[in-house]
Amino acid sequence: MKKLLFVLMTVFLVFGMLLTSCAKTTEEPTPPAATEVTAPEPVEEIVVEEEEDEEVSTLAEEITELVVEEEEVVGIEYKQAPMLDGMDLPPVEERLPLNPKVITPFNEIGVYGGTFERPTSGGLDNYILYTLMAEPLFTNTYPNLGAGAPQPNLAEKWEFNEAGTMLTISLREGLKWSDGVPMTTADFEFSWNDVWLNENALQGLPGAFIVAGLTPELTIIDDYTFRLTYQEPYYYAINALASLTSVQSIFPKHYLEQFHPDFNDDASWEDFNNELTFSAGNLGKVVINAWMTEEVRPGESITLVRNPYYWKVDTEGNQLPYMDRSRITIVEDRDTLALKCVAGEFDSDGMWLNAAHLQLLKSEEEARGYTVGFWEGVIAMGVYFNMDVEEEALREIFRDVNFRRAFSVAIDREDINQTIYNGFLEKTGATLTKSTPFYTEEAAQKWAQFDIALAQQLLADAGYVDSDGDGILEHPNGRKLSIYVDVSADHSMYVPTLEIMKDTLAEAGIEIILNPMLQASMGDRILTGDWEMRVWDTDQWDRPLDGGTGVTGLVGWQQDDPDSWSGPYWHPDERGLPLEHFADFQNAILIAKSQPYDERVANMQAANLLFADQVWIVGLGTYVRPYYVGPRMGNHPVRAVRAPDVASAFMHYQNYIKP
Repeated sequence: MKKLLFVLMTVFLVFGMLLTSCAKTTEEPTPPAATEVTAPEPVEEIVVEEEEDEEVSTLAEEITELVVEEEEVVGIEYKQAPMLDGMDLPPVEERLPLNPKVITPFNEIGVYGGTFERPTSGGLDNYILYTLMAEPLFTNTYPNLGAGAPQPNLAEKWEFNEAGTMLTISLREGLKWSDGVPMTTADFEFSWNDVWLNENALQGLPGAFIVAGLTPELTIIDDYTFRLTYQEPYYYAINALASLTSVQSIFPKHYLEQFHPDFNDDASWEDFNNELTFSAGNLGKVVINAWMTEEVRPGESITLVRNPYYWKVDTEGNQLPYMDRSRITIVEDRDTLALKCVAGEFDSDGMWLNAAHLQLLKSEEEARGYTVGFWEGVIAMGVYFNMDVEEEALREIFRDVNFRRAFSVAIDREDINQTIYNGFLEKTGATLTKSTPFYTEEAAQKWAQFDIALAQQLLADAGYVDSDGDGILEHPNGRKLSIYVDVSADHSMYVPTLEIMKDTLAEAGIEIILNPMLQASMGDRILTGDWEMRVWDTDQWDRPLDGGTGVTGLVGWQQDDPDSWSGPYWHPDERGLPLEHFADFQNAILIAKSQPYDERVANMQAANLLFADQVWIVGLGTYVRPYYVGPRMGNHPVRAVRAPDVASAFMHYQNYIKP
């Protein structure tokens, strides 16, 4: 396997002359003006406290609320990028909100200037831009998503009533769009009623707002405050809204209404929906993000320029972002993208590079001065049992926790680590990852040790025997532990991983027979239930409450209707009897979204431990995946937890180009 990783090195040598001759023209970074400032005293950015009987508006009943807000920044003098000097703009302090978001840079105060170069091997869609500069109402903790609760972002403050059914959100007063027009709740109301809930608009209401299939009621309180009222507790709304995969969480009413048929008789829905795409029309020039559209070259690149009204500053009062421009360039494929990174054509890539490029990246790291960073928490393969397989005898085996525990401890994860993952696998069982606050080391290591003797003992104690001496054990019902495992035939990691597992499982008396097939066929067999075991990606271990089909994504994992069964695809039909303890697990995740943060963490940690102990799925662990940090980059983390946000963890607005 390791030899295969040198394929790209051969390609690299072929193109060596091309790479070493590559050069690019960059703008010289300029340090912020050396004006003396009075730095504020260190403060905690988020304060969580209980306030009793607070009157939030004349529309509200008297309630006890959980309040989360930032402390006001005082005693700081604001500064702007030199490229803005001489422009016809109000002073920087008038362009910022009353209480700007203060960002502590990863390493140091940066310098202004330069163009940030980033590649993509996909199109220039909204998701690519989202990973560069998303600005949700609330934000996750970066670069480690599991470090704590979400923090204020566009929203300066939020409040729940005691029941968790009313969420009151306060925008930062004085926020402005990139054209200088104030952002207010009128923009959110327009986004809600005239975009998301309008059947003619192509962008529907983000699922993060919805709970139990029901849309909350929106109430506008004043220019900066609005309320969402749910029919049941939804404390998880803050976490869900912090993870919105949209480049814009609020749309600018003053700009878009000219294209909206309900506001302009000459407008068409085709024109309006076209304008909803960031890189189309001019919407990308009216933004709340760090950069706004400057030039779009379809099929080639998009160049963005700094937003002079951006509302974040560093701890010394320098208005962010540090970099004047950001350009995303399309590259035809991942391998070419890797070669261009090595050649120094780009400053950062955390999306497209993978383990196959590690040898290439490391081989030139010292000579070329870039850094190979690593994503943590990339989830390895999972092994799934069909708990509702039609064959009753096999179903009885899969539902035996002793068999599942024995199967797990009969896997030599360290051999797999060294052979398949080049030593980068963090060995665990099936557990939620470190990107969630629900991770515990106890759950991660449950039944994850390699111990053939323990596997044999577990099976012997449960009555499994080898009556004919062929080395394959039989269940007390007589069914041999000879099981077919569906696997994608063209998967470069899963097939060789199963070959390693096959040998050690045989020592425990379990025979697995690989059943390779096309990936599409595996999907078809899920629908019919015609499979015994399978290996597949483990989805949602890093976002367990955001929905999906993985370990604890709520979609398909909860039984909220007592009259009908619902479960994951590997347990879709209880066959008259659900898995032991599975209802307890379902109940835990069912109530999690209705719990305040601390209660939710305690509940989900317990649920995670239950899941790991029952070994309903066998996990191998998580591994690190390389990413590229160019030699010009400052304030770029070299370790981060990978999640759907991808490059958002780098907080590019506080990256800078080194002088």
